[in-house]
Amino acid sequence: MFVLDVTFGFTTGHILAENDGFNRVFGFGKSDKGQVGYGGTLTKYMPVDITAFIPGDVIQISSGAYHTVALTEDNRLFGWGKASRGQLGYKYKKGENTNHMKKPTEIELEDPERYIRNVICGSLYTLA
Repeated sequence: MFVLDVTFGFTTGHILAENDGFNRVFGFGKSDKGQVGYGGTLTKYMPVDITAFIPGDVIQISSGAYHTVALTEDNRLFGWGKASRGQLGYKYKKGENTNHMKKPTEIELEDPERYIRNVICGSLYTLA
């Protein structure tokens, strides 16, 4: 296994690694807001493979305070964790949707034909 990228939020970490020709994403740490990305809220002290939740080959990962975003080779974005400030690409409306995405969920782009070169997360935002 060869590590390609590592990113950390306030309470979690994620690793992008190549293994036998395939890129895999692993998450670990506190997951009370779903920020590890495995679908639950329990703390994971050892890395958990969350690759199965992300269709496509992940080429980059980036984390904010309590969220992480993955960019795939086919130009798709997937995000998970806390999203109450729009970090994961949708507007939070109280009572209509949750502010935590517990597993990677595709972020719909306004212009899906636009090529994304890089994704960067800050504490409460995502740039692509």
